Amino acid sequence: MKQKTFVYRDTEYTDKLRSTIVKEFGTVLWYWRHPWFRIAFCTTVLFTNVIMNCADPMVHSHKETSIPFAGSMFNLIFRFWRYDLWTLYRIFLILVWFILGPILGYHWFHHKFLRNCLKLSCFGYGKQCKNKYKGTWFSMVIFTCFWGIPIVYAWNLVVPKDRGLTDNLGFSEYLFGQICGVICWVADLFTWFMCVDSMAQDRTKYKTWCPSFRACWKGKVRLYGVWIPIILTTILNIILLFWEGLLIPKMDYVIIFHDELSRCLGAAFVFVLNLFIITQDWEFPNFDTRLSVEIKVTGLDIKAINTESCCNGCCRCCIDYCAFEVTGRWMNYTPMIFTMLLDLAYFYSLFFYAPKDYSQYVGPDDYVWNLPDWQTANTKNLHLSYAVRKNEGDEQLNAKFLDYPMWALLCAAIPFLLGLITFFIMFKFLNKYQLTESEIEYLDYTSQLSRTYRKFDEPNELSVELETEEAPSKDLIGPGGSKQPIELDRARTEFNTDLGLKSKFQILNERFDVMNLNSKKENEDRNETGSVVVACG
Repeated sequence: MKQKTFVYRDTEYTDKLRSTIVKEFGTVLWYWRHPWFRIAFCTTVLFTNVIMNCADPMVHSHKETSIPFAGSMFNLIFRFWRYDLWTLYRIFLILVWFILGPILGYHWFHHKFLRNCLKLSCFGYGKQCKNKYKGTWFSMVIFTCFWGIPIVYAWNLVVPKDRGLTDNLGFSEYLFGQICGVICWVADLFTWFMCVDSMAQDRTKYKTWCPSFRACWKGKVRLYGVWIPIILTTILNIILLFWEGLLIPKMDYVIIFHDELSRCLGAAFVFVLNLFIITQDWEFPNFDTRLSVEIKVTGLDIKAINTESCCNGCCRCCIDYCAFEVTGRWMNYTPMIFTMLLDLAYFYSLFFYAPKDYSQYVGPDDYVWNLPDWQTANTKNLHLSYAVRKNEGDEQLNAKFLDYPMWALLCAAIPFLLGLITFFIMFKFLNKYQLTESEIEYLDYTSQLSRTYRKFDEPNELSVELETEEAPSKDLIGPGGSKQPIELDRARTEFNTDLGLKSKFQILNERFDVMNLNSKKENEDRNETGSVVVACG
């Protein structure tokens, strides 16, 4: 029988049609989250990024690289240092940036905004969530990066005009394209291994998928199996990209991504695929792993990095105020999220691409021609046209510039919108109907307890019959085809304690605590009289 990966909550307000939709969605989700389907998505992103990086005409330009905001922040830290009084002000701004930024990102951006205001369970919201600090490190890094924008403005508004910082980085677009090619390769390859590694470790789902591979994927085999391919292929990638004339000019003559519209569509396609890879995660959108399933960080032999492990011996006040935990899921997905930010910046550059901005011009048949060296490409007031420079030794690229109107380029934004809408719908749908791994584990736990305690003072009100036998496939949608307590009283799914609703499981647990307390008191009383009683629980 086909295995399922989606355990739904059938609430009291779910009508028959909605219940049918939820159950059928579980079948679709089974294929969507299938290991081979996930691997296919990651592989497509990996090689599409390589092809697009080499086919992009901006990568061949020798014009000085300019990146809005990021260039100024880079220059504030690494370039144009002088020994004067303004240097003290510069050091002060950098300290404010890297000290106050993480603090605000931790307490305001994560705690106040993402967790308490937006109420995102993937950032630790909800009383049923085990970890209140999920995503803290990611939030701190993201907020600190954007916190640098007002810091740069604070510098440029105060200092003299000749000390102001620009977005120019001091090296060519060609070198920048090579660096981005290596970064994207490492990040995409790490995402590929993260996907395979997490599926191989979690053996509770898709149990028939590669059982032999899962059995041997552990210990040193798992560690070497991740790092050796990443290191070797990265070295090969660096050689192919940085060896003059070896890969980029050859890959320029691919049969796709010729004009600016197709390149924009390709960038949007890669971004949407990265979004879909996140939705394919078995714990999306809560990223809540069972306590009984230990998912370690890809390439490492640890499950998480937290305050206790990093601040061993520190005072409790410091640990409580600066508590953080980087779980395996967040450490694995962070490189891919930063790659998605690069994809957004790449799409922006492609959308507003004009050959003259990169010391290029359009020749016969709309092909782009590129100036051959740094000095020529960065000459000011240079006249760029094929009629003037046809005998100057410039190189013809395989890319074309057809000068599409703006409305045509906006069509490339349609995949972006469709991808974001699909992501939002899946997030809301799964967050509402899908039981988290903690709730499933909680149901298993109460299922075992209910077999021990069956008698209550008010059995009609408090007892919950938990089925442990496998139900028919039309009623059962559980992870890995395992036996799950699905057919329960409908009131058992009221997990939203913030609305003031108390589930029967909460009542059940409270009654168990009362029974344990009564049994202990009864034992103490009987021990005083000399009788022997064994207390359960």
